Amino acid sequence: MLQSEHSFLEINMNTLFCFDLPKRNKPFFHTSWLAKYLSGNSTCGLALYTLANFKVPSESSPELLQYNVIHRKAVAKVEQEYRSKGYEVFVEDANQFWINTTIGASLSGTPDLVALSSQESKIIEVKTGQLSEESQLKDQAQLEIYSNFK
Repeated sequence: MLQSEHSFLEINMNTLFCFDLPKRNKPFFHTSWLAKYLSGNSTCGLALYTLANFKVPSESSPELLQYNVIHRKAVAKVEQEYRSKGYEVFVEDANQFWINTTIGASLSGTPDLVALSSQESKIIEVKTGQLSEESQLKDQAQLEIYSNFK
């Protein structure tokens, strides 16, 4: 039997795998998951491991649906701002990328906007609501991941 200091891990492992989550064919990482971990907002390697290796059902709630509507409107507003400045703008799904790594894992991300001009290119993540210091660190880490795949 594990000592009491390890019982939390034992409980999490039993709870985690008793749901019989379907295993992914190969590890998959989304940039938002990595950004939380890289920024220090999440220090739980088990959570990242689980997301990467198992198909975890996503939650849908009225709050999430409301957020999506607000976010889409904010993205459309920022898109128009950049278009009015002469940028060519690509929105969400047009920016999605998938990278298969040499170690057998996949990385995927979808920047909200990519704005291009003859002078510069910008990767833009549109955020709504008040930003905490933690969310700003995560957002910065996510932009840094994106910037490595210009």
